[in-house]
Amino acid sequence: MLMGRQQLYAHWHNQAKVNHMEWTEDEAAQVLEAWKREFTKVRRMIMITIATMTTIITTKPLMFEDMIHHYSCIDIRSSGGFY
Repeated sequence: MLMGRQQLYAHWHNQAKVNHMEWTEDEAAQVLEAWKREFTKVRRMIMITIATMTTIITTKPLMFEDMIHHYSCIDIRSSGGFY
């Protein structure tokens, strides 16, 4: 579960990773907002990729069937058969 700003602040308060800066709840809120923006961006890219792959997968069989149909219709006259 994602922490709120107070929980994130309390979790990292007095830790070595934040000792070099003024670690406040506002800083924790900024970290959360940046994480949410990046998460949303990555999620959107994944959803676009999945949608594209689904489109390709669902249209390829139809394209394949169209090709089979097109190339299986042999003109008897051009194949050297009877007229």
